[in-house]
Amino acid sequence: MMNGIVMLFPFAVFAVIAAQVGRLDWHLFVALLGFSVTVLVALGLQILFYLLRLWFRAAIPPGEFLRGAREAVFTAFSTSSSAVTMPITYRSLRDRLGARQRSAGLGVLVGGHFNRDGTACMKRLPPSSSRRPSAAR
Repeated sequence: MMNGIVMLFPFAVFAVIAAQVGRLDWHLFVALLGFSVTVLVALGLQILFYLLRLWFRAAIPPGEFLRGAREAVFTAFSTSSSAVTMPITYRSLRDRLGARQRSAGLGVLVGGHFNRDGTACMKRLPPSSSRRPSAAR
């Protein structure tokens, strides 16, 4: 009995949220879609910038870098924590990408503290991108 309730709980929560969302004006979803697209484009441009920079400045092809950094990237996205990712990033830099110990250590420390570019995009965009349409006011 309890297992059945636990299994149905996510569907019940979805139904309650869907009922509330169904009452909203569709213009809010258009604004949310615009915001989401803006964030994804900004993050895509940031990724492209850094991959091209690695390719031209450090002579590391983007595919090779992404294969070497895969474990660190997946850990970063799944935990949303720079501190948790630091040892994995260090190991990826040393073992998979062949960075020297001093370079890898400095890169992890600096990167762990200054990886605020994406966060800055997310914090800057809402006031300018999520304005309510004039019909919703």
